[in-house]
This record gives sequence, C-alpha cells and structure tokens, in this order.
Amino acid sequence: MDKTIHTQRLTEITARLYKPFKNAPSKLEALNVIYSGITEELGHYINMYRLSELNDIIYGFLELTDQIIFEIDEGFNRAENGVEEYIIDDLYQRAETYLDLFSNIDLYKKNLRKRLLNQDDPVIIRYYVLDEFIPLLISEFFEQPDLRKGILKSLQFFNDDTLINFFYDIAKNDYDVELRILALIGLKKYKYRFNNWHLLKTSDDDLNTLIEHIRKPNTDTVSNKAKSNSIFLYTLWTIEFSTMKGLSLQEYPLLFQSLYDIFCTAPDSGSVQLEFNQALKSILKRISIHDLRTLLRDKAYVKAFLQFLNIVPVEFFDRVMMILDLLGENFIESFEQLVVSGEFTINEERSSLLSYLLSPGFKRVNV
Repeated sequence: MDKTIHTQRLTEITARLYKPFKNAPSKLEALNVIYSGITEELGHYINMYRLSELNDIIYGFLELTDQIIFEIDEGFNRAENGVEEYIIDDLYQRAETYLDLFSNIDLYKKNLRKRLLNQDDPVIIRYYVLDEFIPLLISEFFEQPDLRKGILKSLQFFNDDTLINFFYDIAKNDYDVELRILALIGLKKYKYRFNNWHLLKTSDDDLNTLIEHIRKPNTDTVSNKAKSNSIFLYTLWTIEFSTMKGLSLQEYPLLFQSLYDIFCTAPDSGSVQLEFNQALKSILKRISIHDLRTLLRDKAYVKAFLQFLNIVPVEFFDRVMMILDLLGENFIESFEQLVVSGEFTINEERSSLLSYLLSPGFKRVNV
C-alpha cells in the first residue's frame, strides 16, 4: 500500500488549522489545535521520508509539530504544572510563523517586520531567497546571539556585496571561532572581490592555518584531510552547504565517502563532535529515498552507504530507521549478506547503530 504523504495534503491540513489556531483563547489552546489536527490526520509519529516532497520548510514545520506533540503529551504526565510557560510562548510563535507562511508569503513578510526573529526565520528567508531581509538578518545577528550561527549559515546563500564587509568584520574581530569560520566560508565565495586574506591573520594559530588553507587553490574539494579543528569545521560545513543546494544521484557516493573520510580525521573534541552531529542531521534530511533505492541496486554502493552508516551515532537511530524502513527487507538482507560474507565489517567501536541493527533481539519498527 502506498503510504506517501503528498504535499498537497499537508497544505490542506495547515489551511484548516489557520483560523482555529488564530482564534484560540490561549496560546496553549492554539498549540492543542496543532496537536489535534496533525495527530488526527497523520498520527503521533510521522516518517518524514514518506513525504512526496521534503524541503527545509516542510521539514522544519513537521519537526516543530513533533516538539508540540511531545510537550503536550509530556505535559499531561507532569502533574499539575503541565507545559512550561516559556516553552508554550516559543512553540506558539514558531507555529504562528509557519501558519502565516503557508497561508500567504506576503502575510509572513508583513508579520516578520513586526516581531522578533526566531530560529526558523533564517531558514525561511534563505529558502525563499528573501534578500530584502538581509539587513534584518545582519542587525539580528548583533541583537540575538543565540541565532548567530543560523543567521550566518543562511547568509552563505546570498550573493550580495554588502555581506563582504559583514563577513570580514566577523572574521577579523573577537567572535567565537565557529562564527569566524563561517564568516571565512562566506568570504571565500566572493573570490576576486575579496583578496585581503593577509589582513585576517590573528594570534590563533589554528585559525591562521585555516586562512592559509583557504588561500590555496582547490581547497573546496571535500577530500582534503582535516589538519585542525578549524579546517575540520570548514570542510564539514562546506560539505553541508553543498548538499543544501541539492544532491544529484551521482553525488551520493562522493558524499558518503567524504563524510566517512572527514569523520576519520575528526579532532578529539566534544564541541567538534556536536557540530558534526548537527551537520549530519542537516544532511540526512536531504537524502532522497527514490535516489537511494536506485543507487543501492549496485552492491558497491550498498557498501559505501553502509560505511557511511558505520559513522552515524546511535542518537540518530530513529532517523536512520525511517530511511531503512522505506528501503525495505531487501536492503537489510543485502546488509546481512555482506557482513556474513566478510565483505563488510562493522566497526563496533564507532557504530553501535549498525551493531544494534544486526543484534539477535532486533525487531524492525514499521513507521
């Protein structure tokens, strides 16, 4: 049976929710409108890869509804306190953002000018290429430190000369290293319009190594080995940004190999591992099940995909299971045969996820 969730169905659901949400007597009641509407139509657990189209906006909205469902379910289990007020405020504002957007993009733009930026807005502005809001993103970078990384990631996709000075100031001044690396990536795309790399030298040797690395030709190739925390993050984010522009079928093998290679060179740092996991989450949501099925008809690519899964931490179990469920039993059997024949070896020190998939007590969950 075809369990595809067509985008049109999701559009119809959000259209029906708009007025009841806006007219709800309280923010919690408004969130309950979302809760009831989504769970009644799609259930409590949605395999996002079943969507006929999975873009950043749909993904962001469904991830938000997942949080709403979780908080309301948990609220019923937390005695008299229920859902915390600050959580309600945050979820309400974000839900309102998406419902405005789905209703009418002009309504979204109108309301954005009257409220504070939230974590979803930089993604929306990037996705719809709303360059009129570049000044807003720049000003909010200074006003809302928690949104700085998301704002910088979104601004990578705009080709506006006003961003050269913005990126330069961040790379040059005393910001967190991660922000300075993102600013350097932003400057790199301006090529001949920015050549003053020597002015960015700092007292941070690791960052200086990255600056020299960027100045060399062909430093965008993802096969480069990380030599430092800064080069690792630069390479990781370069891979992530390339997937955000779209993936062709032919690019999957290189993507899997590149992620495996960079993981093997990862510095032993908790903050670096956190950034790797965040980038991996972003990349996983861009995988096309249709393309993956086509690719995995070739056993060589099955091995490449398994090698990639070998580095995926067990925290991503649910997300990977969404993919494997749609790949079906044939893929699991191919996986088992490769392991039994010795053609593929699970690195148990790295991947408890693959080990768990082959454990005797493992039972697949249909989602």
